[in-house]
Amino acid sequence: MVYFSLSVSIDNLVRSGRNRFLAQCWTQLSESAALWEIYANGSYAIKVKVDYENISKLENIIILEVRYDDELIGDPSKTAKIFKYDEEFMALKRTSFKHEEEVRLFLVDKSIEEHQYVKGEKGFENSEIIAPKRISYAHIDNFIEEVVVDPDAQDWFVETVLLFCKQNNMDVNVSKSDLYKR
Repeated sequence: MVYFSLSVSIDNLVRSGRNRFLAQCWTQLSESAALWEIYANGSYAIKVKVDYENISKLENIIILEVRYDDELIGDPSKTAKIFKYDEEFMALKRTSFKHEEEVRLFLVDKSIEEHQYVKGEKGFENSEIIAPKRISYAHIDNFIEEVVVDPDAQDWFVETVLLFCKQNNMDVNVSKSDLYKR
């Protein structure tokens, strides 16, 4: 099982390919106080559970388990592959984040040629190419297995998440994390 924890634009990671990629960061942990504390916006957060097998059915997705390595991150000569969209670099993170047990999903717009991102006089910011900004899972039945609400969430927020799932025909179990009740 993997659990969604955060969705980020890849442009902080790969400036030259900012319109070519969309990334989602997931965790393999079923529960983590640290992740709730780091990534939740107050107590207004959810965790989405999906089966790893269903993730592998997604189209145009690269799935990478994060490699935690301070040596590679600290050496610019070793990270020079960034502009070639090297998979090893896209799944690289400092060892201080190892507790996250992260998996990254990348949507790659293969129609955008790499040469369109050659840095010129005006830099990378001038590209008007926009990659798709969503990962579609509509073709996979019951893709989302469970939605868990922040352990510190108020009841009204839990009810809001329940209502959202119902209005969007999501047949999933919605519950509040019992992390602090153990």
